[in-house]
Amino acid sequence: MKIRSFRLRIALLSATLAGIALLGFGAISWIQIYSAKVNRLDADLLNQLMRAGRPRDREQRFFEDDPKIGLLVLDSEGNPRYQSAALSDQTLDQLLRRNLQLAPPAPPRRELPPIRPIPPRPQLVTGQTPTGTWRIGALNFPETQVAIAINLHAIDQEMDGIRNIFLISIPGMLLLVAGGAWIVAGRALRPVRQLTGVIQKVTLVM
Repeated sequence: MKIRSFRLRIALLSATLAGIALLGFGAISWIQIYSAKVNRLDADLLNQLMRAGRPRDREQRFFEDDPKIGLLVLDSEGNPRYQSAALSDQTLDQLLRRNLQLAPPAPPRRELPPIRPIPPRPQLVTGQTPTGTWRIGALNFPETQVAIAINLHAIDQEMDGIRNIFLISIPGMLLLVAGGAWIVAGRALRPVRQLTGVIQKVTLVM
């Protein structure tokens, strides 16, 4: 359907261009926010892996009552030393054991720390189980193997809230853009309408 009103076409074109820009901005912002949250979670995972790898500081009781955190500690021969309650989910337990097989060894301890210590690079992956989506970190120490899984449900809830804010704010901004374009186009076309009216009057007189 062809829109005859030039003013309406300007308003719709402005709203369309603004909508494309806002959708692109919203998508990029959502991805950046999610990546920042996952990176922060990865840093926490690395910290917990290093703490759990110390024989005198395993902090096992910290994981027992939290169903959103799974901890698996194996000895050097692969026998379980500790399993948190979250590992009652067999799929999660299998994911942790699979990632332990792929995990790199932790850096050897030195009596004198180097000038620039090289941080360990654990195996960090995202896995899906019937109980949710998990961020999994695994690291092999000389005497133990440690794998930790943290449920991404909290991050997913936060991202859902951000998405809802975008879904509410973007249409509102589009309405403002369309309304502003309608007003600006009306003012810009006012001299043209006045000139057209004068020409029509002259034509009728002649």
